[in-house]
Amino acid sequence: MGYLSTAMDPADKFPASQAIGEFSDNMPPSNSSPTKSSTAREVRSQRRSTGSAPPAGAMPSSFSASASSSSAPPNIRDPEALGEERQAMEELWSLYSESVLPTEESCFFDHFRQKPITVQEFLAKPQVLLLGQYSTGKTSMIKWLTASESVHFDVKPEMSTDKFMAVMHGSQQRLILGNAATCLQQAPYQGLSIFGSDFLQSFQALSLQADVLKDITMVDTPGVLPNKRHSVERNYNFAAVCEWMAERADLVFLMFDAHKLDISDEFQTVMEALRPHADKVRCLLNKADQIEAAHLLRVYGALLWNVGKVLRTPEVTKVFISSFWEKDYKFQDHRQLFDDDKKAVLEELKGLPRATVLRRT
Repeated sequence: MGYLSTAMDPADKFPASQAIGEFSDNMPPSNSSPTKSSTAREVRSQRRSTGSAPPAGAMPSSFSASASSSSAPPNIRDPEALGEERQAMEELWSLYSESVLPTEESCFFDHFRQKPITVQEFLAKPQVLLLGQYSTGKTSMIKWLTASESVHFDVKPEMSTDKFMAVMHGSQQRLILGNAATCLQQAPYQGLSIFGSDFLQSFQALSLQADVLKDITMVDTPGVLPNKRHSVERNYNFAAVCEWMAERADLVFLMFDAHKLDISDEFQTVMEALRPHADKVRCLLNKADQIEAAHLLRVYGALLWNVGKVLRTPEVTKVFISSFWEKDYKFQDHRQLFDDDKKAVLEELKGLPRATVLRRT
């Protein structure tokens, strides 16, 4: 088939009709040192008393419960709650399609703002969009969350991911290229066709049999280029695609490497496009275990400063500090903090289906 990757194993090749069946389930189913402990207690106390994020230089802790093992496989499924959420979403769509959509169409609403939302987009599983400069650990985090060693995850020290990849749940591992993926009636990506064939060559969907993907879909993105001069190498509008996906995503992770916090020209353009969706943005300071404890406070403060200048939100963006992969920590001084924030990310993903219902209302 012309839509399928020629680099795939023969067992992975299948007709488009089978691809549609494979993706049918993508509709939503229903011990640290005393100094470090003292620092964490002070920050937690300040958060409780002020109800706000700590100032630059203070070390955050996003979850006060006991930390889980850094290599423990994540599990966020709650079948009973998801069934209630699916029913609520279906009833909401019925109200929208019968009462609101006809008014939008008669008033040519799409001429002034945007095209009406489709049933696939409205009823889609919660989507998590990962954005960041190259080699910040976006793909490694997806590997950790899915506990998958798929050959389609290309992890290298240099820039490796050069495509947008929607990682979805399926009964077996399949890779579908852009043109076919946007034709799947069960997937919410038909609207991507407006970006042209050049972009569709840089988009693909991957199905994996991972428990975490039964409840959410994750979208991996190419690493943001160092400057605008390099962005001309792309044959499509990268920032516009990111904005389209961020508008439909339910959670946006901005990934930062603790060793390189500078925000490039292209990354700034992408972040500026996220301003209308700032409530969905979370910052992840990745590879933090490779920074010595004495320098981690300055790195955290610098991140808050850089992000605040671009997003310009009235509230400080929530920041999680850890190393989001299965490897053990290099420096153990802030192990409790890293485990707490890693667990807090899993808790946020666990609550995402219910939060999505509330947000879409």
